[in-house]
Amino acid sequence: CDLIAEFVSAAKCRRGETRILYLPTSLHIPSHVGPTNTRLRALLPLKLSSGSLRVRVAQETKELQKEKMVVINDSFEQEVWYKGNKRSALLIVEFWHLDLSETK
Repeated sequence: CDLIAEFVSAAKCRRGETRILYLPTSLHIPSHVGPTNTRLRALLPLKLSSGSLRVRVAQETKELQKEKMVVINDSFEQEVWYKGNKRSALLIVEFWHLDLSETK
């Protein structure tokens, strides 16, 4: 995928994962934490109907916008809300934390 190739750290990472999450018209992903602090997660709304897609990481909540990427540290507590009038799609790319070397 050309989009993934632009993110060299993600494209070369053997520990990464890329997926598309299809959002129903109403979604709440309860508060949770990722399994490790070795990865970062990029969130990119691909298709976003009129409505609101918000993500909370620790104490900060952000409204996500179509085709604007947000990178979060998956090890912090996080929560997601989506309220829209149509299904939407969110690209999720997980990759090795940039502050870690390949040997760590």
